[in-house]
Amino acid sequence: MHDTTERVYGPYQNRNSWRVVVRDCSGRRVARVFASQTEAEHFITTVEARTKARTVERSLTDYYAAMAARGTAHDSIVTTWRRLTGLYYEVLAAPVGSITADRATALYLEYAATRAADTHRNTLGQARTAAKYWVRQGWLPANPWTDVEPVGRRTRGKRQLRFDDAQRLATVALERATADVGALAVLTQLLLGLRASELTRMSAADFDRGGTVVLIPQAKTAAGVRELELPAVLCPLLAARAARSATLFDRPRGWLRHQVHRLCGLAGVPRVTSHSLRGLHATIAVRRGMSAHLVAAALGHTDAAVTAAHYIAPGTLQTILPVSPGVPRGDTDPGTARND
Repeated sequence: MHDTTERVYGPYQNRNSWRVVVRDCSGRRVARVFASQTEAEHFITTVEARTKARTVERSLTDYYAAMAARGTAHDSIVTTWRRLTGLYYEVLAAPVGSITADRATALYLEYAATRAADTHRNTLGQARTAAKYWVRQGWLPANPWTDVEPVGRRTRGKRQLRFDDAQRLATVALERATADVGALAVLTQLLLGLRASELTRMSAADFDRGGTVVLIPQAKTAAGVRELELPAVLCPLLAARAARSATLFDRPRGWLRHQVHRLCGLAGVPRVTSHSLRGLHATIAVRRGMSAHLVAAALGHTDAAVTAAHYIAPGTLQTILPVSPGVPRGDTDPGTARND
């Protein structure tokens, strides 16, 4: 394997100036000219120290700190950390300048070989964003991930329960919600269509208008900051939970996935992911006559096309059906976004 570490050569005297040549991680050579030998040697020392100390792991750590400073949600930072650590696992101790386009491609293909397409393609996007930050900081001359081609095909949405199964799940969750915080969490996600991170961050301070609406004050995008009207069946249940704990569901996101699996087992329905309930909420809302744009607003999406492509079950937008028994009728309609 050829040497891909940033290197510096010189200084070379050129009449009344001194020249230093830097070879970057791609092999490109760039000359720098200084007025004195002292200045040239100081530059060489700086480059050599940077090359020795600036590892991939340290660069990732600094990037996560920058994400936190921008106000990125803690759960998103943890997800990014987990994925990029897996992607760079074999080269964490290597100089960040050693990550060339060829090296990035090899790392991605190795990572993709054991991950689902959605996971590794999302990780590729995160690697590009992190490297863009590194370039701005001067740690890399160019983004090595820009031209890495993704492989595999993304899945369109998660498997969703049939409406009869959704009814059974909602019934079991509602029956247990008073004494079972996991059941209440599953019922809340089904009826409000929240992201897992939004549900686990829900606090008593987020309720307004006498506990009839809940505010989502922090989200992945500006569109995600919204106000949702609570179905009447949820109001007393969430109020009682808030009275016992200021943070209603203060658990890791993985806890919610486990609760969905557990409740699916109790209801005797196929096991789905917690994120699938978000899509099920969207499908039920559209089949009850709500427009895709309103559903997108309720889910916190900027673009209704994303909602239609990845959340609403295929065919729903083409054939709007009568009111479905997917969730209990009447006062348990899916929560809707309020803008007033």
